Amino acid sequence: MLKKITPLYLIVLCFSFCYNCSSDSDSNDDETDSNEYIYFMSGKIDGESFIYGQKTSATELDYTSGLSVTLPAVCAYNPDTGGFNYSPFVYPNFDDESRPTMGIDFVRFHLCTDDSSQLETFNDKFPTTSYEFADSDLASSGLVGKIGLTYSPNAQDGPYYSTYGGDQSNSTFEITSSTAFNTYFADTLISAGQIVEGNFSATFYNSEDPSDIIVITDGQFKMIPSLD
Repeated sequence: MLKKITPLYLIVLCFSFCYNCSSDSDSNDDETDSNEYIYFMSGKIDGESFIYGQKTSATELDYTSGLSVTLPAVCAYNPDTGGFNYSPFVYPNFDDESRPTMGIDFVRFHLCTDDSSQLETFNDKFPTTSYEFADSDLASSGLVGKIGLTYSPNAQDGPYYSTYGGDQSNSTFEITSSTAFNTYFADTLISAGQIVEGNFSATFYNSEDPSDIIVITDGQFKMIPSLD
C-alpha cells in the first residue's frame, strides 16, 4: 500500500505547552488514566500490564507519536474502489528502538468517490461506537470503516504482529470519546486532528508465522489521527 509516514511532533509540542510535556511508563494499574497521557496504548499480555505512551508530567520524550496515511496515488490507480487509511502509532524514542511499538489502522475511513474533501469531513470520521476488524489494511478496495491493530515487542527488529492474520470473532474495539483537535489560520482550517479514546481486546498474529499468536486484553488507547 502507498503510504506517507509523518511524526506528530507539532501535536506533541502543542500539548506540551498545555500540560508540561511528557514521558512513557510501565504500570500495573488495571486502568489507565487518560488525563495523565498525551497519547498512549495500553493493555495486558499474559496478565502483564503495559503502557506505551507519553505522560503529560514527563520532562523528556520517551515515546513519540507518528502517523501513516495512504497516498493520493491510490485514488489515481483505483478511482472507483480506492480509499484512505489513517494509522496513528506510538514509537519508542530513537535512542532505543528495541522497545515495543503499537498502532491503530483506521482502514478505508475515506473513499476516493466521496464528494466532500478529507479535510472538511475528517472530524466526523471517528464517531463513538463499536467497530469491526478489517481482514487487511488494503486501501485500494474492500469493506469501509474497519479497524486493524499492529504490535511489535521490538520496533526495530520485530517480530511484527497484527490483527489481520486470523480470527477476530472474540475481539472488540470501541471508541468512547472523540474530540476535534484542529489548527486554523484566521478562519481557514489548516490541519484536522481527532483525539480518539477507547478500549479493545484482540488476537495478534505474527506476519511471518501465523501460528505465533499474542492475545492482548484490557486494552485502552488515546491516539490522534490527523490530516493536513
